[in-house]
Amino acid sequence: MEKTREELCLLCNQAKEMLKLARQGVMSHSSEKIKEAEEIGKRIHLKSEELTARLVKEEKASLVGFPGHFERIGDRIESILVATKTKIKEGLVLSDKALAEVNLLFKGTSELLECLHDNIRIKNEVLINHIIERAKELNRLASDSGTRHEERLIAGICMPRVGPLYLDIRDSLKGINCHLGEMAGHL
Repeated sequence: MEKTREELCLLCNQAKEMLKLARQGVMSHSSEKIKEAEEIGKRIHLKSEELTARLVKEEKASLVGFPGHFERIGDRIESILVATKTKIKEGLVLSDKALAEVNLLFKGTSELLECLHDNIRIKNEVLINHIIERAKELNRLASDSGTRHEERLIAGICMPRVGPLYLDIRDSLKGINCHLGEMAGHL
């Protein structure tokens, strides 16, 4: 079991690093950070498949879904990378308010990954509840940002071409938080 937990912690760390690089790519228009994040995504996919197969073989039902969650988290981050590559290629920029909103979501999601990592190592009911509640809170904030986004579009602050990219980033972060909340509920 200890080896399994270590491998899950590794996946969590890789997801955290991939998310950090994605955030840097979004904020600084860095193609280099995007490429680094894509490489980590490949490693997450390989490790997730390998670990899932082993957990099924060992009949570790309580943890068998975790590698798949990490793989889906990697997929969500890859969606952020695709949106960011489009943003860079087309020279598009998010408004200051949109950047602040996604930055808040990135920070909160990164915090949840750190909490999940700690909880994989040492189960803590208080921390589990924190992850579940914070994931819900972040997703409420993300949903509320949709209304503010529409207001920015109407006011001409946000360019129509940037809107779908912003929503892709926001929705991907929401999806990651859903996975994190589900994982915490299964610890």
